[in-house]
Amino acid sequence: MAAGGSGLLSASSSTFDLYDFFSMLIPGAALVLGVLPFAPKETPVDAAGLVVVLLVSGYIAGRGLHTIAESIDNILGKRSHRDFFVDVLQGTEELLDPATVDEFYDVATTFADSPDLPDDRADASATELETLYLYVRARIHMHGQGRSRTFQAIHAFYRSTHLTFVCLAILYFVFGAGVFFGLFSGIGSFTSYWGTLGLSGNTFVAISELIAAVSLAAFHDAKGDYREYFIQYLLIDFLMIESPPD
Repeated sequence: MAAGGSGLLSASSSTFDLYDFFSMLIPGAALVLGVLPFAPKETPVDAAGLVVVLLVSGYIAGRGLHTIAESIDNILGKRSHRDFFVDVLQGTEELLDPATVDEFYDVATTFADSPDLPDDRADASATELETLYLYVRARIHMHGQGRSRTFQAIHAFYRSTHLTFVCLAILYFVFGAGVFFGLFSGIGSFTSYWGTLGLSGNTFVAISELIAAVSLAAFHDAKGDYREYFIQYLLIDFLMIESPPD
C-alpha cells in the first residue's frame, strides 16, 4: 500500500473524534438530560453511574439524532455539503472568489492520483465533481489538518441540537397537555422528578414554547451558515495543504 493510502487508513481508524463529540455526544446528552426528569425519582443510580449512563446513552441517542437529522434534510430537499461543493465548482453558487475556486480546481486535478476531470470546471458534471469532493475530503482527512473539519462538526452540532430541541419541545407540550386534561391520572405507579414539583400543565406548555423558541433562534439558521463555512474552508484547507505558499 502506498504511503498516502496507509496514512489515510490510519487517520480514518479513529473511533472517537471532534465530530463525534460535537455532532453526536453533546446533542444526545442534551436529549437524555431533557428526558431524565420524567424518570422515576427512586431510580437507584448514584452520581458516577448517572455520568456513565449519560455518556453512553447520550452517544447512542446522538448517533440516532444525527441519522434522523440527515434523513430529514434529504426529505425536505435541503442541500448537502456535497451539493454546495458541486454548485460552487460549477459556478452556480458564489461562496468564494472565482479566481480562488479556479486555483483550487487546477491544484485538485493535477495530482497524479486525482480524478480524471475536464480542464474547465464548468464542463465537469455533477457526478465528476462529487468524486472530486470525496477525493478532497480524503486528502484533508489524511493530513488531519484544516479548519474545515471543525466547521463541519459545528454544522452537524447545530443540526442535531436543533432536532433535539424540537423533540423536547414536542415531548413537553404533549406532557403538559396530558397533565392539563388529566390524561395521566392513574397511569403508572411511580413519581417522576417533575411529579414531585406539582407543576401545572400550562407550565409544561410554556416550557415547550421556550424550548422551541430557543431552537429556532439559536440553531435553525446557524446550521445553514456553517454548511457554507465548511465548503469555504474545505477549498482553502486543500490549497494550503497541497499548494502551500512559498
